[in-house]
Amino acid sequence: VFPTFTSNGFPSAPSVLAFHCSAWPHRRKEIITDFSDRRFDSLPSRLRDFGYDTTYIGADPHFDHQDHWLPAWYATVIDLVANGEAPTDRNILERGIGEIRRHDAAASGTPLFEFISTYSTHYPFRLPDDAGERPLPTSEALEPRYRQVLTYTDREIGRLLSYLESRERRDRTILIVLGD
Repeated sequence: VFPTFTSNGFPSAPSVLAFHCSAWPHRRKEIITDFSDRRFDSLPSRLRDFGYDTTYIGADPHFDHQDHWLPAWYATVIDLVANGEAPTDRNILERGIGEIRRHDAAASGTPLFEFISTYSTHYPFRLPDDAGERPLPTSEALEPRYRQVLTYTDREIGRLLSYLESRERRDRTILIVLGD
């Protein structure tokens, strides 16, 4: 789709634009907020033009102005916070699995591009209530709290991987994992 695709950026906002549009971060400005009047060629838009169903699933994209861009790129945008759902990785990934199930049940043969954006591995690294374990106190250093939420997120991503492995389309599934 993109012959010279580049994805490089830190933190989340530049990373989102880098992944979706192959746009290097600006040296002084935040593209996702400072250039919202521009149009960028994007991976999900191109895939949609090629006949893919395109779906974004995440929580609170207005946090860094993604709510402006996502509807331009994706046919379906699912924001758990806007829907009144708890923004936990368990809920996000469960919703992602549910959308894949829904797509597969439609049996249209249309390919799916789904972007699932996790939430927990962002500062201040608080373990959500649905983690099934006691969170470390906020007085604990950042590194152990980060490791704890990373383990939680890893477990939830493992549920997604197990589900994908059980699908008939598993041999025609590509999974891209990004981190910032």
